[in-house]
Amino acid sequence: MRKNNLLLFCTLLFAPPVAAQVTVSSLTEVQRGEAGSDTSAISTVYNQFNIDYSQKDLQVGLRTEAYNVWGADREVYEITQKYARWTHESAYVVAGNFYAMLGRGLTLRAFELPGVVLESQIYRLRYAPVQDLEGGMATWTGNRVEVKALIGRPAFSDVPPGAKAGTPPRTVGRRGDWISGSEFSIRPFSPVKVGGTFVYVNPKDDIQDPHQVWSALGEMDFGPWLEKSGIQSLYGGFYGEYARRAGGPEGHGLYLSGNFGGLQVGLS
Repeated sequence: MRKNNLLLFCTLLFAPPVAAQVTVSSLTEVQRGEAGSDTSAISTVYNQFNIDYSQKDLQVGLRTEAYNVWGADREVYEITQKYARWTHESAYVVAGNFYAMLGRGLTLRAFELPGVVLESQIYRLRYAPVQDLEGGMATWTGNRVEVKALIGRPAFSDVPPGAKAGTPPRTVGRRGDWISGSEFSIRPFSPVKVGGTFVYVNPKDDIQDPHQVWSALGEMDFGPWLEKSGIQSLYGGFYGEYARRAGGPEGHGLYLSGNFGGLQVGLS
């Protein structure tokens, strides 16, 4: 027994570090009951399965969603996400499905609600509400300059995978118009950041005209100046962004946020 323990200890001690990692997760929700037009109780099972493989700077993965109904003809088996990501120092590149935000989200935001499962009242299907992009994105973040560029088609978060409509039933498209966007910002001084974002929407039909959305942003961290003034117990910061839409239905938006506080009290 001691020889086996010693051999196992030596193996773990001198074994090379693991260069790859596989992550698997699953979310399952089971329901039973009567709802809406159901004439009798039905049983439903929703399952989301995620698998992710990482090795050094590369990461690939996919997500599947399945929905089964016993007592009604509603079943879905879909691969809803697949991606490949590459990260090296200040560079990041992703192809496939991804999430992104330009600025604070006035011009573009692609996101998900982890662990949330909804049921569409129109299609009577359960699904994960995701508003991602399908395409590609590249970013570079340095000490003074930040650059982001992306292109993709956003998902309609209220349309579940495998949804069908019409007679005969046909699959409903879950992707909208092609969108290309970018963000550029610089830090002339470490506590100060200025820049802007730009989004171009190219409709997939001839009914709507292409339109653009842009924003100008600024961020300031008061911490270094407070520290130089000898007030190390206080902190503060401010962020502002103004966005405008042109080329279609015109509109504008303003986002302001700030925080200030000390050791005992904070205000945001």
